[in-house]
Amino acid sequence: MMWRWLEEVGNLLVEKRVTHLFLESTFAPDHHETLTQKIGQYSLFGLADMACYLLNKKHGNKIDFAVISAGQWRSLFLGAEKAPPGLVKHQRRKWLKDKAITACHSRGWIVEDNDAADALGILTFGVSAIDPRFATQQGPLFRRAETAADNERRDLK
Repeated sequence: MMWRWLEEVGNLLVEKRVTHLFLESTFAPDHHETLTQKIGQYSLFGLADMACYLLNKKHGNKIDFAVISAGQWRSLFLGAEKAPPGLVKHQRRKWLKDKAITACHSRGWIVEDNDAADALGILTFGVSAIDPRFATQQGPLFRRAETAADNERRDLK
């Protein structure tokens, strides 16, 4: 299955002329209690590196690859790395997922579910990493200024 996945992803990356690939790290030390779980997690990083190496070698492309933490993209996209303290695990997850959907809606993006909202958050982080001009147009301060400008335009009509 892994080889088939690599082939499909490789073909898609070549077809779409992808230059950068960002993968969210799912590493959360407090969630992995057994040695087997930890080994499984670490091997995912190795798999990601191997995938990039094979894709670059096979297709002759140079794809820049980065593993980012959820906190990195959430900080930029949601304005918060973590849910507020005092929430239990399922409440924290729901809070973060709802906030991602709200962040998409505030940008005028229609999403089908929280997975799509998270993917757009990662995409926003990736584009910000590639283009510093785009990065300056992200975050809560910029969104507040953008909303104020929209309100002023409405008042002028």
